[in-house]
Amino acid sequence: AQQAKAEVMIHDDQAVLMADDMPPVPEDRTCQIWVIENDVPKPSGLFKPGEGPIAVVVEYPVDRGDTVAVTLEPEGGSRKPTTDPMLAAKL
Repeated sequence: AQQAKAEVMIHDDQAVLMADDMPPVPEDRTCQIWVIENDVPKPSGLFKPGEGPIAVVVEYPVDRGDTVAVTLEPEGGSRKPTTDPMLAAKL
């Protein structure tokens, strides 16, 4: 997602992924958030980009040194990432 911009905000031990300019995804696909801890991706939420900015709660706890990534997955999500991340940030 070349034009996409994202950041992770942490407030009161809760992480929120905020993204803007995300490209639309096919009807049978969804964006899945991953918290990657010690090279192990943990499923951490699903969302469909819409027009304008989005804010999504990251469901798995995030610690310093973890990476938060977003991949494109089949509707309903995956147990492990099946595509390369379109967004990723190490905290």
